[in-house]
Amino acid sequence: MPPSLGANARTMLSARFVGLAHAVPRTVVAPSRSLTSCPLRKPMAVLFPGQGSQYVGMAKDIYELFPAARAVLNEVDDALQFKLTDIMFHGPPDTLTLTCHAQPAILATSAALLAVMREETGLDLQRDAAYVLGHSLGEYTALYAAGSLTLSDAVKLVHLRGRAMQQGLPENVKTSMVALIMRPRKFDALSEKLAEIQATLEPDEVVDLSNVNSSTQAVLSGTHDAVERACRAFQTARIAARAVELPVSAPFHCRLMSPAARAMAPHLASTKFATPRLPVISNVTVEPVTDASQIPDLLVRQITSTVRWHQSIQYCRDVGGVHDFLVFGPNRVLGSLLKKDFPNDRVRLVEMFSDMIPVTEPKLKRSQVGATTPGQESEG
Repeated sequence: MPPSLGANARTMLSARFVGLAHAVPRTVVAPSRSLTSCPLRKPMAVLFPGQGSQYVGMAKDIYELFPAARAVLNEVDDALQFKLTDIMFHGPPDTLTLTCHAQPAILATSAALLAVMREETGLDLQRDAAYVLGHSLGEYTALYAAGSLTLSDAVKLVHLRGRAMQQGLPENVKTSMVALIMRPRKFDALSEKLAEIQATLEPDEVVDLSNVNSSTQAVLSGTHDAVERACRAFQTARIAARAVELPVSAPFHCRLMSPAARAMAPHLASTKFATPRLPVISNVTVEPVTDASQIPDLLVRQITSTVRWHQSIQYCRDVGGVHDFLVFGPNRVLGSLLKKDFPNDRVRLVEMFSDMIPVTEPKLKRSQVGATTPGQESEG
């Protein structure tokens, strides 16, 4: 890469940061004053995505442009003892979408983007953010960002987690994950109806609520026939407007993931977690994790529990007064969900270098946020 290209990239990135700090939608060529005099305004929450957001070519641009990104991604390769970056940059897609590759690839991309913003703009999460949180897999990224996990430990854990999820299913069991597009204000009715359905299941049948992604999107996981019956019941009762089957390799975040949870327990128990330097919202409890000793158990429980994402966002807004969200990582699903639920909140997306250069539109357009595939953030 020509030296001038990297220098220009860093100049544009610093300019973008200053423009965002003042929330002034304008084209900026260079910082008008020092970054330290223009901190991001609080309260802000920093978000990290889960599985389903991977794509071939992820992080390749920032790897080529920024030494901070190269350092992170090279450390990931060293920790895993194989070239994950080759799979990230070049595929093939079927190899990247394997859970054992997708999970560390998404964490690595988010961590590399965060490193670039820290190095090139002076972003300081302890100073600038009230909360960090991640969608399932993204919770590991959030713990890394909060200083609770080293990068090496984080990426090794999610690689093991992905492998455990792939290998933990019983043989010859047909499973399914389905995204429900909910009618407004129907989540209480969904919970009641789901409890009724679960009470009628045979011992070998499972249907669980695996994700609450937004005010109008939930995901079911379990054995195929049980999930299918539940979807029909929700649509008949006019609780859900439609159901979309998700192309995933396993029924994440349900009781069928119990073998994966048992497999991960000793790895998590033997990992050293530090006390987070800023609040990390747990997917399981929807509360800040403040005690490092709680983290291994919460991450084990997370594998079979509902990802209460919408409730976590509501916690940030209702308890912390957050209306400013900075989303790191590949794809734009989390940002799209936020913009739909909270159109007046400030949502900034950092997926690639082009997201870090100046913008002129006063508001994010749908094309900038990215179209949402229902339930795409179905695992983490």
